[in-house]
Amino acid sequence: MNSSAIPSVFNGLLNSRWIGRSRPWAAGVVCGTCLFVWSQQLLASFGLSLPVTGALTLTIAMGITVGWSLRAWVNSQPMGKFVPALAWLAISVWTVGFPWMLTLSRAVFSRVPSSLLEVEATVFAILLVNSFVLLMVPMTALTWIALGRAFAQPQRSRDRFPVSIRLVLGCGLALGTAPVLLASWLSVEQIGHVVTCLAAVAFWFSVTQVNAESERCQSSSSGLLDVFIINRQHFRWLACASLLTGAVIPLVSRQILQFLPGSGFEFYSMFGGLVCGVACGLAWSEALLRKKDQSLRHDTILSASFIVAVWPAALLALEPLLLRWNLALNASLETVPLLMAVRWLMGCLALFPLGVAVGRLCSCRFRSKQEAEIVVPVAVMLCVAAGIVLMRSLWPSLGLTMLFTTAAAITLTVVRLWKIEKLVLRRIDWISGAIAVALIGLLPLTIHSHRPDLTAKLLFSGQAFAAHNSGIQDELLPHIDDNRLLTVRDGRDAVWTAWKYRGSQIHLRRDGIPAGIVSTNTQACPQFPGDVVTAIAPLVVHPRPDRVLVVGLGSTAAVSTCL
Repeated sequence: MNSSAIPSVFNGLLNSRWIGRSRPWAAGVVCGTCLFVWSQQLLASFGLSLPVTGALTLTIAMGITVGWSLRAWVNSQPMGKFVPALAWLAISVWTVGFPWMLTLSRAVFSRVPSSLLEVEATVFAILLVNSFVLLMVPMTALTWIALGRAFAQPQRSRDRFPVSIRLVLGCGLALGTAPVLLASWLSVEQIGHVVTCLAAVAFWFSVTQVNAESERCQSSSSGLLDVFIINRQHFRWLACASLLTGAVIPLVSRQILQFLPGSGFEFYSMFGGLVCGVACGLAWSEALLRKKDQSLRHDTILSASFIVAVWPAALLALEPLLLRWNLALNASLETVPLLMAVRWLMGCLALFPLGVAVGRLCSCRFRSKQEAEIVVPVAVMLCVAAGIVLMRSLWPSLGLTMLFTTAAAITLTVVRLWKIEKLVLRRIDWISGAIAVALIGLLPLTIHSHRPDLTAKLLFSGQAFAAHNSGIQDELLPHIDDNRLLTVRDGRDAVWTAWKYRGSQIHLRRDGIPAGIVSTNTQACPQFPGDVVTAIAPLVVHPRPDRVLVVGLGSTAAVSTCL
């Protein structure tokens, strides 16, 4: 074979239809796995507290924002066309050096004075700077990789979706399945080594093709629907809907986390479902874009606010059904990886509709009066991240939070319907429909179905598991006595643990030594065993117990408890 035929065969293989269609999927899988490796090492080192997760969320959003905003400037540089290829090399090198940088950051964090760590705002600021240093550069590189061919194209008014939907979907699938498929057989460091090799291969492919690819500007000559182009007047609608959608994400996560074991990997399944939902939301908007219909259902803000209003309330109403379904899974599935995969799939599906809402919001395009193009996904990502951090910081209770978010989403829907000029003659019909949606969203709030304590007892108690498998009815399972760990707190001089005992007592232990007992039902059990002793002793010793009852037990224990 002629040696000159080898490059032609290789170029033909690279330009084949199968390679072209699978390339976005492969790039998305590598990007999602990289994000899993980095965030897992960061969370394993600093924990899952609010400052850590909030700093990580804002860093991811800011990395995407910086990468998207700088694409035009970077592309105008002399070596701009090689930036996507160099981005693969950057994440490959970053994955190799990330454990060393993480060790250095832990050493720096350990030297911070303890007086500064007593203020939560200071801790959040330090962790935010730490996350920026560790993840800002790789997140910017991942954003440039996600842009793909659109990175080298000039910004055009008809350029609807510069990010490949298949790449976003592949990233979401990798985030959701990496803990199940990879962490069961490989460690996080080994996964990082595999990702490094794949990124190096992708860098070689990109450099090989960078001169062979022809830049094609995709034109949308069929026209762009006015419902997808928003001006400065409508931009505040988008910001409010994005902020509200981000606020609902922690709410739904809290509802679904009560059914999942606290291994730490369930957050990746939920985040993977969110990313997959974003991809499907973009695909939905792209499908609607091909149609010339400008009906009300194509309005992105209305669809997002409807999902925000209905989905958390629907999950609240379905919590008893989900509890029975998980009990059936515990009794029927004997393989632990399969059981974990099914439960993580539930977490993935829980955030999928909210991802669709975010994808719909990202499909808009904003223009100012001077026709200066501003990319909407930048603002949407920042508003969603701000909503997540604010809701987790100002969390009152689940009922009040759901009441606030549902009422805000319904108000946004009603006002949006009222402001649409083409529906002036049909405002009464749409307002009556919005009231019906309000009733649907607020009805589950009156149902006391959110019982995380009951869920923890039935799903993660060995006694309840054995009783359910032995044939005891589900209605009797909450009354089974158990002794289980409730929580662990690190004090200044000891480790405090709380244990649930006999269904009505909470035992407090200091470094494993009993330090006190609190009763949750004083009629069935006193606050402290000493109260029972001081009440029973006179009844046993005194020759006339009735006199003791007349005078008084001399204790806070109930008479029914002593008798």
